[in-house]
Amino acid sequence: MHETERSDRRNWMPHLIATTVLAIAALLIVAQPAAAAKDPVGGGLTTLKPTNKIAKALAKGNVKVKPKGSASAGKKGLEFPVTGGQINPGEPKGKVEHKGSRLQLKKGKTKATLKNPLINLSKAKLNVGVGGSSLKLFDLDYSKAKITRDGFATVYSKVKAKLTKGSAKVLKKGFGLKVKKGTVFGKAKVVADLSAVSLKAAGDTSLVPDPGTLAALTGAGISVAPIGPATAGPGGIAFPITGGMVSTSDLTGEIDHSGGLKFTKPAMHGAGEDVVVDLTDFTIQIDEDPDLVASLGASRVSILSLDLSGASIDIVGTDVTVSGVEASLTAGAADALNAAFSTTLFTEGLVIGTATVAAQAK
Repeated sequence: MHETERSDRRNWMPHLIATTVLAIAALLIVAQPAAAAKDPVGGGLTTLKPTNKIAKALAKGNVKVKPKGSASAGKKGLEFPVTGGQINPGEPKGKVEHKGSRLQLKKGKTKATLKNPLINLSKAKLNVGVGGSSLKLFDLDYSKAKITRDGFATVYSKVKAKLTKGSAKVLKKGFGLKVKKGTVFGKAKVVADLSAVSLKAAGDTSLVPDPGTLAALTGAGISVAPIGPATAGPGGIAFPITGGMVSTSDLTGEIDHSGGLKFTKPAMHGAGEDVVVDLTDFTIQIDEDPDLVASLGASRVSILSLDLSGASIDIVGTDVTVSGVEASLTAGAADALNAAFSTTLFTEGLVIGTATVAAQAK
């Protein structure tokens, strides 16, 4: 071999190795069919288990694969902590990030490192950063993959990571491995923990009116009735949940509803018109100062303060139930109702009732 040829080989070998490393890291990430960018991912783990064929080829070729950074090697294969992304649970769409994970590929004195694998589930590919570029190293095969739910986590298993034409060429020419395009490098499993979940248009928030407040309203000639599709039943007044998004750690977020409440005071002795106040389209806002916002005419106003100090939270699968939430009037709502009904009955802090939220995550 001429000196010029040896020099050329030394120049492209590091890049070739780097590409291979990226390919392996990519495979790891491929496992996670994070669905369409909708629900944010806050954690989890992607595991890549190379096939026996690949493991033997690496060993025979004296190619060592070493995880670095936050990546590690476990009993089930190479492990890459999930650090972010967005998915649509139930579909292989979206993106899953593994920032801080690195994989080193080494043969003799030649080595290369691949960083921050990124799985693009929507396009069934895996990108890896090498230097200042992004490389597509694997095609993802979901034909026999399984997508399941484990509480708020979405699990993608049995995802095949196949070598692309470019990655197969790198492994073959750079490391002497006998592989070709379409060769299954390994199977991946991704557990994506959602940091927040979207809510289905299902379930409801029920409000059991406070007996004392209800009696006071009745005594003042003011009636309260649900506005459809809200309904009244033995469990109180139920307001259908239409959507929203809440944190999986502390349930902060928003919960939207349809329907509402109608406050009515008939005209005295048939003279004049009935006084009617409609409060509709409730949104529960759970933050440092939880409240319920409603439409009042053309405005959105905070009408109820929500006390969650005595509430209990029950999570079964993707069903979330929050019970024992005390709802009381805000100062603004009390002033508006007093003005509308020409009374002083409504005061800030007046307990309206106890609420129970029964929601379902997508």
